[in-house]
Amino acid sequence: MKHLLRSFAIAMLAGTGLSAFAQPVPPYDITVSGYVLGCTPNSTVNLFTVQGTQPAVDLDIPLDANCGFTVDLQMDSYQGWFQVSTPCNGAIQQSSVSYTFNAFSPDSNEVYVFINCGNTTVDCEGNVNGPAMPGTPCTSAFGLPGFWSVNCVCVSNSVVDCEGVQGGSALPGTPCDDGDPNTFGDAWTANCMCAGGPALPCEACFSTTQASTPALGDIPFTAVLYNCSGGGVEPYTFAWSLDGGLTYEAGPGDTAYVFTEGTHLVCLTMTSADGCTSTMCDSVVVDANGTINPANTPTCEAAFFVMQAYQWVDSAANPNGGGGEPIPNELWLWNLSTGNGNFQYLWNWGDGSASSEAYPTHTYAGPGTYTICLTIGGPGCTDTYCQDVTVDGDGILGGFAGEGNRSTFTVNVMNPLALAVTELPTLTGLNAWPNPAQDVLNIGLDSRIAGNLRISINDLSGRLVAEGTRSITDGRNNLTIPVSALSAGSYLITIQSGSTLMSQRFVKVR
Repeated sequence: MKHLLRSFAIAMLAGTGLSAFAQPVPPYDITVSGYVLGCTPNSTVNLFTVQGTQPAVDLDIPLDANCGFTVDLQMDSYQGWFQVSTPCNGAIQQSSVSYTFNAFSPDSNEVYVFINCGNTTVDCEGNVNGPAMPGTPCTSAFGLPGFWSVNCVCVSNSVVDCEGVQGGSALPGTPCDDGDPNTFGDAWTANCMCAGGPALPCEACFSTTQASTPALGDIPFTAVLYNCSGGGVEPYTFAWSLDGGLTYEAGPGDTAYVFTEGTHLVCLTMTSADGCTSTMCDSVVVDANGTINPANTPTCEAAFFVMQAYQWVDSAANPNGGGGEPIPNELWLWNLSTGNGNFQYLWNWGDGSASSEAYPTHTYAGPGTYTICLTIGGPGCTDTYCQDVTVDGDGILGGFAGEGNRSTFTVNVMNPLALAVTELPTLTGLNAWPNPAQDVLNIGLDSRIAGNLRISINDLSGRLVAEGTRSITDGRNNLTIPVSALSAGSYLITIQSGSTLMSQRFVKVR
């Protein structure tokens, strides 16, 4: 990670003095406007704050019939950053924009975002194939010469960038290289630190639609499988299988397949260059007319979440009331499957044994890595979800398999709905925002009693990455949980009061 120290004492002091003289007290009125070229009319864009801009904002803003939008915000930060995104042709396009409030220049308090969903090049002034491209000269809002930044902000040449260059392009939010090949998405932060995040875990993904052509319309019995896999490290390899047999290996491109009438199980396995492997399976229903996934098809989705079992241990030395201790050789697996029918369950434990109960218990002969698969099925729908689970020789989730200790360990499948029935009278109304979160996650909940809460955060592998205790009163409580130290990715936050548990997933972004 690169951290540049700059010495421009006179210039910085002068700039600070002028800024302090010009700034009123918050809130600051900021207007964000934008245009999405090639949008779907009356769709939405998502706007959220980044780099610690306060207050945290996460809004879905409707586009008008001309693909434009405007929103007025009141911000506590006199300088801030927004990220705006919208779906474009099956992918997410996004753009970042920043503001610096100046009471003597109202135009500087209005920022403009442009997102191109088409196949044409649009310059920073919104002109198709225009000359105002990033890096070319422009005139700033103050009438000073400058240049267009990568975010299409006209930056005055009097600004010193993160590399100490007057009028340079290395501004907060622009790409950089932190020198670490194991990070990605490197960018300058608001403090001019070049920082990147760890590579996200690979995740296989595909969607299924009816094949069609403009001339023929829908093509019976033919489905298009759209590959939306990502994460990990490129290049990827892919293998498609149909009804349990390897069909073919292919690149990341989409593919088409001709099915027969009935219900078929399609699986996609991806492997990334860092050794990460992920598999997604989904059912494809074909009726007698060759319609792929007809509208009356029952829906189902297999899912589960694995975490280390733990117990709450009181401690007289801890003024907050104690802490959680892992229970060796025991895992909790939460069955999160959903659907609109009555389904049967099949657990494949990865050691040659299986179970057909919805919430079974299984004991393994020893530590190691096992691939647990859950298949749910019923009339017209079948879905499978698999996850690798590693338990070390000490009986702890996510470690390395030990050579000496061969103790057995047990997996208990939990029913979250059954637990919620008894827990709701104590804790209710759990809300977490903003989601995604960058620096802090706000928690709101109602409690019938005053006392201490245990708060734990687990990553997707079930490993405990953070924990702590907070005091609450009876009634509505609002808590602030710092998450800036977490790597980008998905997490499960669990709130415990006595025997009551409530959990919610959230996403951490850089």
